[in-house]
Amino acid sequence: MNNHDIPVAFVTGRLPYASNGRNNFRFKGNVLYSYDDVIAVKDRRGLLVNSDTFTATSSRHQSAMKKLVPDHIPVPDLTALLHIMLKKDHTECKSYIMRRRLAVSDIERRIEASKSPDMIEVLKRRIEIEQDAIKIAVTYLPFDQAIRVFSANMELAARAMT
Repeated sequence: MNNHDIPVAFVTGRLPYASNGRNNFRFKGNVLYSYDDVIAVKDRRGLLVNSDTFTATSSRHQSAMKKLVPDHIPVPDLTALLHIMLKKDHTECKSYIMRRRLAVSDIERRIEASKSPDMIEVLKRRIEIEQDAIKIAVTYLPFDQAIRVFSANMELAARAMT
């Protein structure tokens, strides 16, 4: 199968597994890989696409998915989130959420320092992506822990809006 057919077969779900000739672009079930990086995951929410940057080849694979499904959900560090989804590891989930919160704080500092309105808009969009990732990760926590994380995330969202 060629590189153009892989994303189509993945999205349509017509095959349980497929790869290109070099096996560097492949999917198995609901997970699409470029080399060993998770590029996309089909989830009950829709298509989650890794928003991290990769090598030139993996970036082309990632771009093909984004073009095919324009309403995809961008998610930072999708490999770690997939691990949480599969293993239901609450400790790893909390760590992932903490990393995402730290990223939001860093982005907020960059917004304060920026003088470019265009850059500020890009950074605000990045905060939305990070907050969406937190919301997805929270669904894998026990209810009492999820409530605490959700409350803290709402405080972050309120800060970002001001």
